[in-house]
Amino acid sequence: MTLIASYPVNLFLKKTLFTFILIILAGNSLAHNENYQSEFERHGITESFIQELNGMGYYNLEDQQLIAFKIHGVNSLFIQQLADLGYADLDANQLLAFKIHNVNDAYVSSINSIGYGQMDTNDLLAFRIHNIDRTFIEWYQSLRLTDQSASKLLAFSIHGINDEFINVIHSLGFTQLDSGDYLAAKIHHITTEFVSSMKGFGIAVNNLDEALKLKIFKVQRDDVEKIKRFQLFSSDANEIVALKILKLDDELVEQVKSLDLNSYSLASFLEQRANFKTDYYRNNKMLLAFERVMEKIQRL
Repeated sequence: MTLIASYPVNLFLKKTLFTFILIILAGNSLAHNENYQSEFERHGITESFIQELNGMGYYNLEDQQLIAFKIHGVNSLFIQQLADLGYADLDANQLLAFKIHNVNDAYVSSINSIGYGQMDTNDLLAFRIHNIDRTFIEWYQSLRLTDQSASKLLAFSIHGINDEFINVIHSLGFTQLDSGDYLAAKIHHITTEFVSSMKGFGIAVNNLDEALKLKIFKVQRDDVEKIKRFQLFSSDANEIVALKILKLDDELVEQVKSLDLNSYSLASFLEQRANFKTDYYRNNKMLLAFERVMEKIQRL
């Protein structure tokens, strides 16, 4: 009896609560619209402004987008100028990004005129954000590097590669380099001090490739001293790196001495000992260095 009698009451309460929620939501929506209406008035968003954007193909923009367009000065003139340069299909967010970062007709024209043609929208924005202008592009082109792509030019700007850095790398004797080499040197912090420290350990650093290996595998004074204690030291940078990768210790010496170097698989040994893939480098200098140090260890 209690359950049957209470059912209509519960249903009535639920309906009443649901109606109350709808009233609250309607009130919030009205307040929301009133807020945006006041924002429209404050920023001077008129019906003619909305129609102007409609005429350029930008229909049904969200309230926030309309306000942003007005604040940042996105109008029919700006849209048409970009369209005339080949950027007629930008969405509302891309248009705002172009305007905020000052990607205007003058900037686009200057980039196009120096050999980069119709650039991808994201690349063009990235160029502007990272301060790539005609002067920077002309400087990069003067380096006569093989890779003249927008991505490499952008990478040079992001990593701060300039004449000063390039001169330092050249002063170390590292020449005939391409864009990827300069980027690797910058990313891995190849400096005069680093190369000098390696040479101070008695290691010959003949080229950038060797300097990068020494830096990537973190060769330190302690590593060199350990190699000397095992009487395996040579000035060959590749051999020093090979011994660092192999984790030189008594166990390594025992393992190598037990091998038949005429029949073993160097690739398998490296993978088991150091989880080192033999295709890490494109050339075979490191593999030859591994073979030499393995032979030296066997002769201990």
